[in-house]
Amino acid sequence: INCLIHFFKRNLTNMNLSKAKADQAKVDQAKAHLAKAKRELAKAEAKFASSEFEFARKGVEVAKRIEVLEKELELKKELIAQVKADQNKTDLVKVDEVKVSKNGREKICWKCASFQKLYRCAGCKVAWYCGDSCQEEDWHRHSGWCVLRERKRKEKRDGQDQKEI
Repeated sequence: INCLIHFFKRNLTNMNLSKAKADQAKVDQAKAHLAKAKRELAKAEAKFASSEFEFARKGVEVAKRIEVLEKELELKKELIAQVKADQNKTDLVKVDEVKVSKNGREKICWKCASFQKLYRCAGCKVAWYCGDSCQEEDWHRHSGWCVLRERKRKEKRDGQDQKEI
């Protein structure tokens, strides 16, 4: 009987050791999964933090751009007010000061509305400018019409030359 008891104790101890080893392996595996999950969580938090930082940075850029646009809008409003004030001043000009060209059009600078010494645009022969600087500044607005007018005049001249031949 003692042998049997000893045998069962030994087998039971071996079974407990095997079970303990298996349990220890499961604990180690669970610890490994937990460590992996912590690493993934840290990566996700870092990614979120960088995304949050990027979002905040873009928000600051947008706010700065809005501020610049608001300043530009304010400057444009001031410019419009100034132009309106200048228009009111030019409306009050005496009729004697306005020079009239041969075709009955008023001779004023198309850029600054000056009545000083004026020069006619060599292209269209209609626009008047007080100098090269006004003509150059107004060219972006005037160029399309001027080139078209000059082309029509040239076609008309070429048509008359062909009729004479």
